[in-house]
Amino acid sequence: MTFHAPATASEISAAEIQIGQPLPDDLRNLYLDHNGEEGSEEPVLMARLQSLEELIEACRVSDEFWEDECPFFRHRFLPVWADGGGNYFVVFVQGEERGLIGRINHDWPYFIEPHYRDANGLYAALLDAYRRDDFDLMRDYTGDSGMGQQERQVFDAHLATYNPALDAPIREYHGAFLLTLCPLGREQELLPLLRDDGLAVFTSRLLVRRKCHWALPALTDAAREHAPNSSIVFNLLNAITDLDAPNTGEALVKLARDFPVTLSVHYLIEALQRHGFRVERPQNAQQARIRVETEPDGWLVLAWADS
Repeated sequence: MTFHAPATASEISAAEIQIGQPLPDDLRNLYLDHNGEEGSEEPVLMARLQSLEELIEACRVSDEFWEDECPFFRHRFLPVWADGGGNYFVVFVQGEERGLIGRINHDWPYFIEPHYRDANGLYAALLDAYRRDDFDLMRDYTGDSGMGQQERQVFDAHLATYNPALDAPIREYHGAFLLTLCPLGREQELLPLLRDDGLAVFTSRLLVRRKCHWALPALTDAAREHAPNSSIVFNLLNAITDLDAPNTGEALVKLARDFPVTLSVHYLIEALQRHGFRVERPQNAQQARIRVETEPDGWLVLAWADS
């Protein structure tokens, strides 16, 4: 990694004019130390600081993209560090999250998770990955730890702003902060996200990881609501079985009794099998039988929809 010569204060001021906003103090000081990095020599890091010229161009391209896609995102962050694959580590420059470092993936441009408290955390992770010869970056925010006062303020701000009526990209933006910075013990405040197509699966995984057995009714309700969308239901049913709450079997049977006939029915049957239920489906039959001792004849019949 080669450092360029420092930027001057006047060069930074000129860049701020073209970008349309001032740089955070930490970022300004970084450019006063060196105006970008080149990944040509050891150590080879997974992301590099762009020069001011590159940052200006990246901001221009980003602004054009967001103007067309969703103007809400304009000027909320700066794409400062590039990984060479079209992805960036960004500095948030608005709201309670100002100064935090997140990562934007070109495949998931709206779900921008905060990863680090500041640039120090990012560089520590980059160097650690280099030393381990690994592409897996350590993070300040693991989704379960690392939350202090600022992080709780960020969580509260996005919780107050999230609304199911918002456009999907904006909901995903808020959801990334809520799911990454949720304080332990406040998981119940995330349950509305289970009804969100873009956030339901991520939310279910958090509830499973934190062993929130009390969330089983909410997960089964979400599976029922998302029944027409087989990919979401598949993940929600996996979450239900992985949660392994004491009454999971009873909840799955209750879900099966009134589950609508959709292409995702076979995922429900797989979930019942994973939980130990016996399932029979004669070849080409349009129904499956699940062995349930509490049923009058010992069998629960479930309609089947073939693709």
